[in-house]
Amino acid sequence: MLIGMNAIIGRGIKAVDGDIGEVRDILFDDRQWVIRYLVAETSPWFTSTQVLLAPRCFQHVNWYGSSYPVDLTVQEVKDSPHVSSVMTVSRQEEERLVRYYGWPEYWNVRAQERRPLAGLEAGTRVAVAQQDASPALRSAQEVLGYTVSAQGVAAGTVEDLIFDDLCWQLRYVVVDARTLLPGKRTLVSPEWIDEVNWNETEMRVALSSESVKNAPGYNPSQALTREYEEMLCDYFGTGKYWELRKKQL
Repeated sequence: MLIGMNAIIGRGIKAVDGDIGEVRDILFDDRQWVIRYLVAETSPWFTSTQVLLAPRCFQHVNWYGSSYPVDLTVQEVKDSPHVSSVMTVSRQEEERLVRYYGWPEYWNVRAQERRPLAGLEAGTRVAVAQQDASPALRSAQEVLGYTVSAQGVAAGTVEDLIFDDLCWQLRYVVVDARTLLPGKRTLVSPEWIDEVNWNETEMRVALSSESVKNAPGYNPSQALTREYEEMLCDYFGTGKYWELRKKQL
């Protein structure tokens, strides 16, 4: 199921024996565009005001419900390692967190699955390994409002992020393109993004402003259907992730 981030912000989170708090943000990996944690603003009796919960804690969730169950107790969450700031999570803090909960170290899984890159010198391989050793976590809330530039032209702003709850992959960026056409919204896949300038709060997409303007419109009040996704991919002439997933299976 494809879910918009804005739709889950403020929803409650329930442990097996009580309330934990509510969803306040999502932290995603800006290299893989995968959600790594949901940020929960905790109830007043917690020591930490915010805690990180991995997607694996959320099983069989009704995303349209008022609260989301997790397979943890209130005490487990209260006793979890403190994170100094959810905006600047260090790898050491992540390591303490995954050891405490027994979660897999996703960064080690990626390292094991990485294949040698042809043509790379030894020094370059070391540089890649060192880069992957540090977290690349970004706040989804922080990204809202970023300028979306299409070949140097401001095409709109980021209004929402849509994720796939099957694999927690961010599938689309919702672009408010009213600067091109009043009331216009459309979707852009992270695969079509050339670069994100985090300092200048700008996403640069490999599309023309005219193609964004004329792209199939998106209505956030309606369910995102496969028919719409096919129409969007056909319009931009891009691959379809669900077909690739079938081939991988």
